[in-house]
Amino acid sequence: MKRIWVIYNRIQYGINEWFALALSDRLRQNGNDVRLIMREYLEIPEGEENGFKYEGKEIEPPDIAVVRIIEPEFTRRLEAFGVRTVNNSRVSKICNDKKRSYLLAKKAGVPFADFFEIGRRKGLPKGVEYPLVVKTVSGHGGKEVRLCRNENDVNEAVRAAGKEKLIAQKLVGDGKSGKDLRVYVLGGKIFKAVLRSSDNDFRSNFSLGGRAEPYTLSPEEEETVYKIVRDLKSSDLIGADFLVTEEGLLFNEIEDVVGTRMLYAVYGIDAAKVFADYINDL
Repeated sequence: MKRIWVIYNRIQYGINEWFALALSDRLRQNGNDVRLIMREYLEIPEGEENGFKYEGKEIEPPDIAVVRIIEPEFTRRLEAFGVRTVNNSRVSKICNDKKRSYLLAKKAGVPFADFFEIGRRKGLPKGVEYPLVVKTVSGHGGKEVRLCRNENDVNEAVRAAGKEKLIAQKLVGDGKSGKDLRVYVLGGKIFKAVLRSSDNDFRSNFSLGGRAEPYTLSPEEEETVYKIVRDLKSSDLIGADFLVTEEGLLFNEIEDVVGTRMLYAVYGIDAAKVFADYINDL
């Protein structure tokens, strides 16, 4: 029997309650001691100090922590006490920083749309061509992505981002529709792929109303995905996203706290059970 924590914060739990409860239940069915933990109520000791606390009471640390929040430093502190984290802190750090993700893709030899950093103290490069796609380095799901057709649009994106770091990329496509590929990777192996598309938005995210359908990767596309996976190393469950172009796949981003709604909707897969079975074998 393993002691397993499934960790959410209150906001993400409110959005993903069904999956959180389903995953916890499937893990218990495998005979594990499972606790659903809210990050806000958990205290992790500093340094050599002993005693994890939850809601002010001491609690035994888990053998495995399924971390469903984006907080790499928190994950690293769990690992310092010998906890097996899913995903680990290195994966979380790379996946939740688009600049780091693109540098990883560059090292792996996977193409992506060139980017540059912008912000209040970083002016636009000379001769920049519009339209640009401006996005926060830590955002996911398309909600912090803007299409900027001129400098005023860019300035508005910078103001809206506040202290968030931003990157900009040349638009791929016509800006009126979008198509991309989400590849689910479990334990370092490709699990399923979903093609997402939209006829009225350059963002094709399922959560923003895009369509989703099954997709079979070609051998060449599989190799592109595995180049990312091999350089990322030690991932448990991730979603690797690629823009679909006439020239082939362009790497876009990786999600480590990846949603599974499309696996249910497109393939009818009980993703909570699949994930629980994987965790049970760790």
